[in-house]
Amino acid sequence: MTGVRIFCSYVNRTVLVTIDATEILVGRADPERNTVPDLDLSFDTQVSREHARIWMDDDQWWIEDRGSANGTFVDDRRITRKVVLEPGTIVRLGETQLRLLGDDVPGPLRARAAVTCLDVANYADVNAGEPVVSRITVHNSGAHALEQVPMRLSLSAYGEFLVPSIAYVPPGAHETLVLGARSLLISDQWRTLPEPVETALECYIGDDQPIEVDGPRILVLPPSAWFGAKPTAAVAGFVVPGSMEVETIVTRAHTHLAHLLEGGQSFADALESDGEAVDRTVEAFLLCIREHYHLEYTQDPRSYAADWQRIRFHHEVIRQKGGTCIDLAVLLAACLENVHRDPLIIIVDMGDGADGTLVLHSVVGCWRVAAPEPRPALLTQEEIRGFAASGQILLFDPKGLARSPREADLSLFEAWQLEGQANVRQYAVRYAVDVVAARRAGVAPMAFGHGAGFEREAWLAQFHARREAGFLRSTAITARHLLLGMLVERDGVLRKALATRTSSADRIIEIARASLPIAERPRRWLPESGDWLKVLDAAAAVARDAGSPWIREVDLALALLETNSQVQKVLVTAGVDPKACAAEVRAQRAIGPVASEWLSETTTE
Repeated sequence: MTGVRIFCSYVNRTVLVTIDATEILVGRADPERNTVPDLDLSFDTQVSREHARIWMDDDQWWIEDRGSANGTFVDDRRITRKVVLEPGTIVRLGETQLRLLGDDVPGPLRARAAVTCLDVANYADVNAGEPVVSRITVHNSGAHALEQVPMRLSLSAYGEFLVPSIAYVPPGAHETLVLGARSLLISDQWRTLPEPVETALECYIGDDQPIEVDGPRILVLPPSAWFGAKPTAAVAGFVVPGSMEVETIVTRAHTHLAHLLEGGQSFADALESDGEAVDRTVEAFLLCIREHYHLEYTQDPRSYAADWQRIRFHHEVIRQKGGTCIDLAVLLAACLENVHRDPLIIIVDMGDGADGTLVLHSVVGCWRVAAPEPRPALLTQEEIRGFAASGQILLFDPKGLARSPREADLSLFEAWQLEGQANVRQYAVRYAVDVVAARRAGVAPMAFGHGAGFEREAWLAQFHARREAGFLRSTAITARHLLLGMLVERDGVLRKALATRTSSADRIIEIARASLPIAERPRRWLPESGDWLKVLDAAAAVARDAGSPWIREVDLALALLETNSQVQKVLVTAGVDPKACAAEVRAQRAIGPVASEWLSETTTE
């Protein structure tokens, strides 16, 4: 025997490694010394640089610990000297398990899978955290145990599920895997899907051997699909405040706001004013959109089926010069979120239409006062009507953004404000989505349209950074706020990279917060500092170099660690080497997030 096959399992991910050598150093890469061990476990920060040695002597494999910090365990016993390593023996180093395979060739793998899944896969719902597949049960129908067998589950060409290898299933038994809410990686084919398509789940084990899947065929809907009747915060994903079209509207609306707001010249001034400024902000967007874009309102929804409707993204509304009430509602909500207002999208039930189908209408709301905390992403009819009656929220019918032959004694803004109030008062409120609360719940803008270039985790990191800046009464939004925003996520790449540093993430948060200046007069609208902008530019460059059309969380983390800013000073103060931390982030690229786990019980059939 001149080589060895080793199964490596880490955080529910398993790979088969073949090493053509009779002596193997196991550990993590050392970027300072530019050394890489034979079996590189850099993804596991609990493993030492030179952790263990495996070698063959007289046709027998041996293993010894190399003075590692966390020890080497063979069959759950920590070893202090060299021991024989038989094929199949479990070796644990840090959070990684190793298992040597013998020379025997296992028999053919025979298995089938049964899945619990949705019959309709909606992009917006996946973006909001709803799992397409919640469970998969693997039945071993072969004569040999399924032991550390790699498994792959895909939604045809439209997405790949993050699933661990099959740990151990004896012949005639089965094991169940529970998938996490965000275990599906969406492919470019789904992002660009123009029409609904029906497909089946595909499952592969071992060396990509297909197995039978017992489950329904799934209707995959394009990203523009929305199920309006279901109370869900998913519609917040269609609100994209950073899109180029929204930025243009905000820029043009400044002129209107200056005429409407006494003593104010910008949306920042409006943000620091009283509740009346909210009304003037909405009115400025109303006047701007009607003057520059000449939109048409259409009552006929672009629908796939009775329950599903297409939503036009912001660039489509501008290009097509019009849309339905929900198209216009998400556009106005995006404008409001862009200027740091807290918008709501309210869905009212107007009864059945002439053809017997359900007719829903959208109304835009906006908090005039500081919204109550904590608050849910979904609000009820009673809550919305109560807040509206007390004047805490403004209601506005988005049809006012479109051209209309209606004449009224009131101003355009007042007329459509009264229309929004009447709709909420007259018709049943199905539900209301508080967009900012939905962001806190993890519903990020979907990356569609010009300028919408951040994937979910990267966008949410910036969202949390802005929240930190407001909470700390900072004078500007800086790279240190982005550091804080990225450390909010317990499973984020930056926290994982800091897991083995001498200072904890919580200690770094403490140092970063203490280093930030406090404004004498807190402001809701904060300028973006130069180092914040430099980090975002660097993240865009990292994404381009990686061939990604979107800036990912790992791109943002690398840019933050490698761009010269006060972040480096914070990390050094905490005893962390930014370069070594960046190397840890790069090592995570090969692993990726996993949000699934096997149930502990294995049931014999």
